[in-house]
Amino acid sequence: LHFSMQNLFVRPRVRDGDIIGIESSTPRETITGPIIKDKVAFTESFEYRFVRTPVNSLPPLERDMKFEGLTFFSQLDVKLNSRQSMTATFSLYPQKLNYLGLNTFTPQPSTPDLHQRGYMASLQHRLTINSDSLLLSQFSYKRFDADLTANSTAPYELLVETTSGGFWNRQARESEHTEWQEIYQLERHGFLGSHELKFGTDYVHDNYDGRTALLPVTIVGVSNFPLEQINFGPASRFGVRENSIAWFVADKWQPIQRLTIDLGLRFDRDSITDSVNPAPRTGFALMLTKDAKTVLKGGAGLFYDRVPLNVASFPLLPDRTITMFSPAGAILSSNTFINAVPGELRNPRSVGWNVELDRQLTSALVVRAGFQERNTARDFALDPLANVGLLSLSNNGHSFYREFQVTGQYKVRRGTLNASYVRSK
Repeated sequence: LHFSMQNLFVRPRVRDGDIIGIESSTPRETITGPIIKDKVAFTESFEYRFVRTPVNSLPPLERDMKFEGLTFFSQLDVKLNSRQSMTATFSLYPQKLNYLGLNTFTPQPSTPDLHQRGYMASLQHRLTINSDSLLLSQFSYKRFDADLTANSTAPYELLVETTSGGFWNRQARESEHTEWQEIYQLERHGFLGSHELKFGTDYVHDNYDGRTALLPVTIVGVSNFPLEQINFGPASRFGVRENSIAWFVADKWQPIQRLTIDLGLRFDRDSITDSVNPAPRTGFALMLTKDAKTVLKGGAGLFYDRVPLNVASFPLLPDRTITMFSPAGAILSSNTFINAVPGELRNPRSVGWNVELDRQLTSALVVRAGFQERNTARDFALDPLANVGLLSLSNNGHSFYREFQVTGQYKVRRGTLNASYVRSK
C-alpha cells in the first residue's frame, strides 16, 4: 500500500507589502494498493486547486482572476482469470473560474464567470484468446455541464480604453457523451511475410442541450458617442443529437526483415451529415543499413473530422441586428443577420503525409530530419452576407500546415541533451 501527499503549503497573496488572503493552494494526495492480493488493486487520487492570477495593471484588490476546482480519480483493476482482466475508472472534475478573460482593458465587472461540472466513468474488458490474439471491449460515459454568468447587470459597452457593464453572453450548456468500442487483434500469420491484423468498431452517441441569451453590445468612440450597436434576438434553447459509428481494419505487414508497412482503412458515418467517409492510410519504416542505425520512416493518410455540435446548433442561436452610427450619433445603416446554414454540412477532410530520416551517428548521438504537410478542406467558415441578411455558415474553409524539423539527441552520463530546429508555415 502506497500513500503520498504533495503541495501542503499555501502561498499568500501580497498586495502593496501586505498579506491579503491566499494566492494559491494546490494540495494533492494519492493512495494505491491491493484489495485482494494478485486479484484486485485500486488507485485513488484527489487534488484541490485554488489559484489567483493577477493582472498587474489593474488596482491591487481588483486584479485577480480566480480558479477553484477539484479533481477526483479512482481506478479498480481486476484479474478475473488467467485470460481475462477488467479495469473500471471514475473521475469527477467541478471547476469555477471567476473573472474569466480579465485584462488591462476589461475590468472585473465586465468579465464573466464560468462554472463547469462533469464526471466520467469507463469500463474496459480484455480477453486474451491466445499468445497473440486479444479482444478489447470498452464502454465509457461522460457528462459535462457549463454555465456562463455575468458580474454586472449594466449595459455592456466597449470604450476606447476600457470596457464597462456586464458581460453580454449568458449561457447554460449540458452535454453527454456515450461511447462503445470493440477491437480484435488476430494472431500473427504468414503470407508474403508476416501480418498482424486488427479489426474494430466504435459507436458514439452525443447529446448537447443549452440556453443562450445575448444582450446588446455598444461600441463607443472617442467623442463618447456610439459608433456601432449590436442587438440580438430573444434567448434561444437548442438541443442536438448525434450518432456516429466507425469501422476500421489495420495490418502491420513485414515482407522482409528490414521493412515494416502499416496499412489501414477506416469508415466513418455520423447522423448530422448522413454520409459514409472512407479514410485510407499507410505508413512504413525501412532500415537502410544492416546495423539498424539508419531508418527511413514515412506515412500518408486521409482523415475526416466529426461535425462539432456547436456548429450543428448554429441556426438555433439568436439572430442579430447591427446598427452603425455617425460620430455625431446619427444612424447610418442597420442590417439584420439571420443565422443560417444554406447548404448541407459536410465532414472536414484532411490529407496528411510525412517523411523522416533517423541516424545514430555514435552510441550517444542520434540525429533526425523530417518533413510533414497537412491540407484541410471543407473547414467551417462564417460569412456575413449583408445583401441577403444572412450570417452564413458553410464548409468553404481551407487551411494548410507545413513543417521541416531537425532534431539531435545526445546522452550525457545519466542525462540527455535535446536540441531541435523547426521551420513551419
